[in-house]
Amino acid sequence: YFWAETSFPIDTLTFPREKGKHQVALLDFLMSEGDAPLEVKFGFSFVSIDNARLNFQKELEGKTFEQVRMIADATWNGLLGRIQVVGGTPLEKVHFYSCLYRSFLWPALRSDVNGEYIDAQGHTAKAPFRYYTLPSFWDTYRNKLILLGLLFDNRHCGCGFDCGYSLNVRCGSRGGYADGAGFNARELCL
Repeated sequence: YFWAETSFPIDTLTFPREKGKHQVALLDFLMSEGDAPLEVKFGFSFVSIDNARLNFQKELEGKTFEQVRMIADATWNGLLGRIQVVGGTPLEKVHFYSCLYRSFLWPALRSDVNGEYIDAQGHTAKAPFRYYTLPSFWDTYRNKLILLGLLFDNRHCGCGFDCGYSLNVRCGSRGGYADGAGFNARELCL
């Protein structure tokens, strides 16, 4: 589900349909004065349109593209700056920080700002922690979740802590095991 707002008013909305093609929406916007670019802001949710709007309001409402970019830059610099590399070549540092960046991309936050998420049975549930997608179980638990746990305690990010709780809830809803049965294939793939 998503909620979107644009910097220009929408003039027309059409749904052109060609046989055998997916449904798409075609938007025409009224032009503004000057050369201002079109900005589109989205709020997403796996639960509902209302939650997508709530996520949008909490994370984006009233912010410009430049403000969101600056917040994202500061967030990534804060994450990557938790480890300071000394020594090595510039290329080795690029490689290290590229790998560290990738370690933060998964597991992904799955709950909305109000704590709601879709559980293993496809029902809306609510947790007192941030619900994450399952981590890869192909040997990465030996290092990636440990890394996240070492870098972030619950006061700062809580990702390692919340990933553990998410896994516990997910396994509990499956009878206490995580063998992949009933899991969404996208959650299990590397």
